[in-house]
Amino acid sequence: MKATHREIIMPEERTTAPVRVSVLDTVQRVGSVADVMQREKELNDLTSRGDARSAESFYTVDFMLNGPGNRFLNRAETLAGIGRTASSPHAFRYTSYEHTVEAACVRDDLVVLMGSEITVSEGGRPEYDGKPIMRRFTDVWRKEGGEWKKLARQSTITGVAHTLD
Repeated sequence: MKATHREIIMPEERTTAPVRVSVLDTVQRVGSVADVMQREKELNDLTSRGDARSAESFYTVDFMLNGPGNRFLNRAETLAGIGRTASSPHAFRYTSYEHTVEAACVRDDLVVLMGSEITVSEGGRPEYDGKPIMRRFTDVWRKEGGEWKKLARQSTITGVAHTLD
């Protein structure tokens, strides 16, 4: 039997803005997108605070990151980076973080979120200190043991705002 898919727009009462969602006709869990977006928000808050211990439960054991630094990181390396955010004076810290999900795809036990981010950070990479960094992202979440966990993330810097002095 060939599966067909349909696209819908999630109502704004479940999200902060309309989100285009592609789902297989056999999938009846469009609410999964809102659940994953809530988990994503919680994880982003933990990351911004440098709380690697709490963030650990949000990642699958086989999590992989292809980050804006053009490096692949596994789960342990990602968590170490989050922990350094809290403990090292040389690690980056977000002073501002805007995360906008623009589209999502639901397939059985997977949810893919795609969108844009604008971050302002200090520390880490001096060329970016205090400047708004625009990024595109794709995050893949998998349901494990009844809980949504992040399986993979890819983010790419698409622009840096420069100030005129």
